[in-house]
Amino acid sequence: MTKEQIQQLRALRPEAISLFRENYTYKAYDTDAQTIYSVLMNRPMERLGNIAEVIIKKSDLESTIRKLVRAGKKIAIHENLVRPR
Repeated sequence: MTKEQIQQLRALRPEAISLFRENYTYKAYDTDAQTIYSVLMNRPMERLGNIAEVIIKKSDLESTIRKLVRAGKKIAIHENLVRPR
């Protein structure tokens, strides 16, 4: 997923934290990643160049969403509907 695609999808729900599914993980980027990190503080934040990234395992998704919602955050989950070539 390109940075432009991420920005387009995030623009659909600017008030929500966007999580993007990639295989068995969900990823958040930039300000969404920083927000998740600041709320949870127990998720590793990785940096890919200038991009902040948080990776959430599928097995941790439900508890992570619960914590974010309790903190007053809205969540948008984006599924990849097209197989990568």
